[in-house]
Amino acid sequence: MRVESEMVQLNSIVEAMAMNLGQLHYLRTLCFTPSDQKWRNYAGQMIEVEAADDEARKSNLIQAFNKGFYLEQDRHSSCSQELALDVAALAENGRQLAGMLGDPYRED
Repeated sequence: MRVESEMVQLNSIVEAMAMNLGQLHYLRTLCFTPSDQKWRNYAGQMIEVEAADDEARKSNLIQAFNKGFYLEQDRHSSCSQELALDVAALAENGRQLAGMLGDPYRED
């Protein structure tokens, strides 16, 4: 699992997932087209489920998404074959985080 120093500072698994989706969103728009909103849409759906009636939590999740987006924007300015390794690592992070989110005993 790829662990970012910023991820360690997050308050919850949900924030980590929002950040991960922001990272994937940037890389997808970089390599495909800026109009591709796949990961942003998933993030929006997750935020609605996790923070439907809590504006402060919603704001934190949006900030985490944006943090992930800008983190990758600072790292990559063009699409390349090497970028596929980052995408694969982030996808694996997302799978692991999703598994944790699906745990009915999570404390988040």
